[in-house]
Amino acid sequence: MRYAVLISLLLVGCKTYDPILLSDGRYMIATTNYTGLDTRAGQIQRAMDDANDFCARKGKVAQLQSDKSEGQPGVTAISENVVFSCVNEP
Repeated sequence: MRYAVLISLLLVGCKTYDPILLSDGRYMIATTNYTGLDTRAGQIQRAMDDANDFCARKGKVAQLQSDKSEGQPGVTAISENVVFSCVNEP
């Protein structure tokens, strides 16, 4: 039971938002970690997993264009903004 509560708290502490069209086929997806228990690399990976799911619905894969991190671990929520485009598989 304790593990179920801990896992629930960890999942509630993270939020990934739907992709937003920027321009010219470029999209942005954002993740926010409220607990400070995730790494920047982990947040980028989660965002890119969601980006790949989004692009797969178009028959394509996500290609990372840029990323930007905001916040201070242990002090404030950490946000990661990832810009990507959907491209044909190589």
